[in-house]
Amino acid sequence: MKNKEKILLALFSFTFILLVYLFIVSKEIKIEEEKEVSVKEKMPVVDLVELENDYQKETKDLYAKLKTSIESNNLEKSEIDKSLLEIREALMSLTVPEDYKTFHLGLVMLVDDVLENDKEIDSGLKEIVDRMQIENNWIN
Repeated sequence: MKNKEKILLALFSFTFILLVYLFIVSKEIKIEEEKEVSVKEKMPVVDLVELENDYQKETKDLYAKLKTSIESNNLEKSEIDKSLLEIREALMSLTVPEDYKTFHLGLVMLVDDVLENDKEIDSGLKEIVDRMQIENNWIN
């Protein structure tokens, strides 16, 4: 009789601990689900067409400044670097649509390459900039 009581007591204790554990875990899951729902509700709806149009407009302006800086023969290196820094900062602040990420990365890397490596502006660099414009005809 004592063995049966011990077994029943152990089984009851195990069941009680299991129920308490499941109760605690289910509350944590509910809290996480509520957080996810509230975050999703707070996310603004993005108009992808408007995002693309804004990106193209801003990038066209920045590309024109880049091209002017690179093609300008009468500016000093420090003035060109200042202009390129402003262009890079503006590029980094843009929200980039999915379809333009490769182009955008290439443009930022081009500006970084000129700035970081103290690269001289030569015909090869001008050719790269012109090729980017040809490959991405929306810049025109």
